[in-house]
Parts: sequence; structure tokens; C-alpha cells
Amino acid sequence: MACSKEIKIYTRGKSVPFQCGWTGPHGSVELCDDCKVKLKKEYPQGWRSTPGDICKHGNYVGDPYGVDYLCARCEEGA
Repeated sequence: MACSKEIKIYTRGKSVPFQCGWTGPHGSVELCDDCKVKLKKEYPQGWRSTPGDICKHGNYVGDPYGVDYLCARCEEGA
């Protein structure tokens, strides 16, 4: 999902080095610009906490713990 580039993140008012793809101090996965562009192309519907966990209708369908929820519209083939 991510590369191993070093990126800069901001926490407590200062910039600190961090590795792309790791969970940052704010609880979200920190990504470099190249990985963000790549994932946006691969998952145009977006995501909350893991790539692809928002369906094309904008419904939240998964979480980082592996629990999958089904979108009724996707199930109907819409």
C-alpha cells in the first residue's frame, strides 16, 4: 500500500521525520504525495481508515479491524 520514503509530519508544532505508510501520532496512516496520488487512482471512492472502505455510493463498508459491512445499493447491483 505504501512505500518506505521518509516524509515530514507536523506534531506539537514541529516537523518530524516519519516513514510513509506508518500510523502517525494522530491515529491515521501517513502517506507521501506519490502514494496518495496512487491510492486516489486505485480507490476513487475514497476511504476512512483503510483504502477502499467507502463504496462508490459513499457508504462506509469496512474498518481497520476486518469487519466488513455491506452497502445495500452495491448488493443490488446499482
